[in-house]
Amino acid sequence: MQDGFDLSLFANFPDPMLLLDNYGHCLKVNASFAVYFDVSQEEAVGKHITEIIEWENWDSIWNEAVQLHTSKEFMGRVVAGNRMIDKVTFIPVVVEEHVIAVYLVIRDITKYKKKEEKHQNKIEILHLIESNSSDVIAVVDEQEIVRYISPSYTKIFGRPITEILHRHALEYVHPDDIPFLRQRLTESMSGIIYWPPNEFRYLHVDGRWIYSDVRATPIEIENNIGRIILFMRDISVRKQQEELIFRMAYYDTLTELPNRRFLRERLEQALNREPDQLGLLYIDLDGFKQVNDTQGHTAGDNLLRQVGARLTHNLPEHGFLARMGGDEFVILFEELISVKEVHQFAQMVLCLMAEPFVVDVQTVQLTTSMGISIYPEHGGSAEELIRTADIALYQAKNQGKNRYSLYICDENIECCSHKN
Repeated sequence: MQDGFDLSLFANFPDPMLLLDNYGHCLKVNASFAVYFDVSQEEAVGKHITEIIEWENWDSIWNEAVQLHTSKEFMGRVVAGNRMIDKVTFIPVVVEEHVIAVYLVIRDITKYKKKEEKHQNKIEILHLIESNSSDVIAVVDEQEIVRYISPSYTKIFGRPITEILHRHALEYVHPDDIPFLRQRLTESMSGIIYWPPNEFRYLHVDGRWIYSDVRATPIEIENNIGRIILFMRDISVRKQQEELIFRMAYYDTLTELPNRRFLRERLEQALNREPDQLGLLYIDLDGFKQVNDTQGHTAGDNLLRQVGARLTHNLPEHGFLARMGGDEFVILFEELISVKEVHQFAQMVLCLMAEPFVVDVQTVQLTTSMGISIYPEHGGSAEELIRTADIALYQAKNQGKNRYSLYICDENIECCSHKN
């Protein structure tokens, strides 16, 4: 249901919006984008953004947006038919400090430009901006008391302006986020002109915590910093999209376990901590192909989900379980006391997998073959440890299956079988 909700938000977003990969190629566009740029959604997917939009200085803007790792607005001229689009927002999706995709929101502000030319009165212009802004604009004094708040405060947080006006700016901020934001406000009062968006949680009137980001600009009054302007934005949808993209990139859709990519990165992170020892247990299901051939792939998928659930339920405290693909799973022991610990767990898995599974009312009996590699004896990198565990796994299969093997060297592997 959440996936459908996220897709609906994307599809029905009123401004042109698209999702790019980290090279600038289009992954998907919403209906507004298709209309604005006179291109069908099918035609846009796979094309580089510059093939769709006439864009000046694309390379420099793209590089800056990706390197910032935070949302960024650019003012410029992008031609879309007879429209001149002036505001473009880049929202990088950052996972594990890497940009894996970028949302692009394009806003046609031509009508605001025309109104600005028609109305020269600064008060009217300010009222126009605050009334149409999706951000909350606040003015805070040196005691961190709110002296002004825009009408969008009520739209985003559900609270009347009177609940925060003339009160402390951090009153409804999540307690864990208060120290960080207070430090940022102190910096602004000392004269720091700008700090990039900082995420925090703000209490909605209905009790929900709304993920938001905030930027600050100090204002000089008689040569002293007397006020700070805050720009706050609801980023809940972005957080949901980030979570969705993270799960798509790092989790197996069938078993909902971490996938091969997640395992490799988790293993690399563990190795970067330079542990004394860690271990890998590479697991393969004996006879799984027969289940697929005799009962069908749906039954096979059901069985894989049950295996994943059974392993998860019995996972050791410092174990990390991933599905490598097919009927292969890997358990990473990130904090290993001794090799004996992996041996004992492998013996337990042999017994665990020997217990019958029920698939579509039929009882399925499985055995399991496993290979073990230990850091640093069997490899110093993630690739080496996975490879040596895989070698040990296939040696166990060659020795008759239903057993586990400890990698010693390519020609000398110690095998232990399951004893009933």
